[in-house]
Amino acid sequence: MQLPSTDSFVPLLRDGIDVYLGDDEDLVFVFLTTRKRVKVACLPCLVRIIPRLNGNTSLGDLLVGLDPDTQNKAISFLAYLREKGIVVNGSWLDDLELPSPYKKKLERFATFLLDTVGSEYEASEALHRIHAAKIALVGVGSVGSWMVRTLNMVGFRRFILIDGKLATNAVREVFPSSSGESQSKAEQVAILLREIDPHVEVSFRRQTIRPDLEEQFSLDGVDLLINAADEPYVGYVNTLLCRIALHKGIPFFAAGGFDAHLGCHGELTIPGQTPCTDCYTRFFQRSLTDWKPVDHPVSDRRLGFGGLPSLSAYAAAQGVMTILRHFLNLSEEPGGRAEFLFRNNTTDRFRVERDPDCPTCANISQPTLRRVASLKTTQVLANA
Repeated sequence: MQLPSTDSFVPLLRDGIDVYLGDDEDLVFVFLTTRKRVKVACLPCLVRIIPRLNGNTSLGDLLVGLDPDTQNKAISFLAYLREKGIVVNGSWLDDLELPSPYKKKLERFATFLLDTVGSEYEASEALHRIHAAKIALVGVGSVGSWMVRTLNMVGFRRFILIDGKLATNAVREVFPSSSGESQSKAEQVAILLREIDPHVEVSFRRQTIRPDLEEQFSLDGVDLLINAADEPYVGYVNTLLCRIALHKGIPFFAAGGFDAHLGCHGELTIPGQTPCTDCYTRFFQRSLTDWKPVDHPVSDRRLGFGGLPSLSAYAAAQGVMTILRHFLNLSEEPGGRAEFLFRNNTTDRFRVERDPDCPTCANISQPTLRRVASLKTTQVLANA
């Protein structure tokens, strides 16, 4: 990677990376988040540069006093460290054309992004994409309320919240409120989310899921549709919303943590890439042909307390990490289902492939994530 000018580049050894001096002046860089290790053999004079990579000393000042040959080696050394994501320009986050409060809020998350995507340029693209993304979320109860809060914590800020119920002050929800029950759940979460993040753009609809929903379900400008509602039945709602999303070319996420499957992870459907809900339905129709259901031992479960609040938060966090991978443009698994098993603290997984004969998604092509970084920011980082 080519370095910018000696005055504009202010090398910073990133947070979250430990440095160890090994035998024969070897340096070992350990990424604490990913456990990745990079071993570099370098001259003693280059080792002495490492403590000065503090984001306050320009490249030009670092080279003062070095002979021309050592200067060239130092530049090559720092270029290599930057290519590996170990050193960044100390002002890269400040230089992004994003609101200052937004960047301040996400300082720690930006470090996580660098660990994950590997470069300032890719992290910049990701932050701009997340900042611009618009997410529609159906159901803001025990899992949905945790999802919208967690999504906001990692930078998403444009939401449409949809729920047909009145606020109930449920103990499993992340936004409990003692305000009057005349508010819809969607309105209550929107109000409380604005209190936490005044810069959020959130609208709400008191809307019930029903078969003619598509005709009244505007998703203009939406980049992701999430279902976290389980009524009237989670399978029915997921299928209906997934078909709507695919028809509009929008990725769809079916949240986990529902009904008896409180540890179930969610499933992301990307048009033309991953299996859709109808693929899953056809898979289970074939694999469970000889299965005979039994009646639940409790006939009336209306007064049940529900699952552990921690499992709701777990399902939401798992879902947000899957969604985040999508917006970071990381590769997706072809499909599968996973469920956390509390009895032995493990995760059970199995894969479901796309059905080539699926009437819903077989002929749908894959969309491309839009590039939303400003031209100025993109050019600066690309040339760096």
